[in-house]
Amino acid sequence: MHVLLQLRRPARALPIAGMTPSRTPPGLLALFLLGPAVLAQGYTIVDLAVPGGRPQAIGADGSVVGFYQSGGSVRAFVHDPTTSSHVDIGTLSGDAYAAARDINTVGQVVGSSWATPIAQPGRAFLYTPGAGMTD
Repeated sequence: MHVLLQLRRPARALPIAGMTPSRTPPGLLALFLLGPAVLAQGYTIVDLAVPGGRPQAIGADGSVVGFYQSGGSVRAFVHDPTTSSHVDIGTLSGDAYAAARDINTVGQVVGSSWATPIAQPGRAFLYTPGAGMTD
């Protein structure tokens, strides 16, 4: 079952109290609670098709960042709205887990990367398309 959803509406910021283009309310519960209001304003709900995924933020361009579980590991991802695909952005050197937490208007992603399940929150990272992930 795919659980990630993206709100898509061309060239307009999210007009719901507590939401900005770069930050979503915590969890999908907010989407379910706001669902009728969101749909009434002309947004569509798009399945991001990231099994086991958890969205963390929506960028101004519609990109979604978050993390998903894969084979006992946690992986950070960026979903590209133009290609409707997600990219696993990796981990910092020596780490096995990573979670993307936010994205800015130029596509830079911030999050954390860690070596073991108990080593959370680990080290902060900055991911830039083309340059990759840096400590």
